[in-house]
Amino acid sequence: MTVIRVDCGLLGRRALRLMRNRMEIRRLMHGLDGEVRALPAGWQGDDELHFAARWDGARTGALAGAGCAEEACAAALFRAVRTYRDAQIDLINTAMHLPR
Repeated sequence: MTVIRVDCGLLGRRALRLMRNRMEIRRLMHGLDGEVRALPAGWQGDDELHFAARWDGARTGALAGAGCAEEACAAALFRAVRTYRDAQIDLINTAMHLPR
């Protein structure tokens, strides 16, 4: 007989930590964007235009992707917690109806 033990509380805590990490990454990216945009205005010309265009592309990609992996993993962990808890409830309910 196989025994499967799952600490649903631990899985839930790890999922929450991943979600917090995702929010922190996005907060840091927004702060970085503010710092870059607050650079001294004395910088002008082609270099500034090229940098601004490349920064906008990098920023858009980084902000869109910031924390996507963490969010996907957290969602998978939350689904696993629900699945295991539902299985535990079903098992208990089935065991309660077994003849004694």
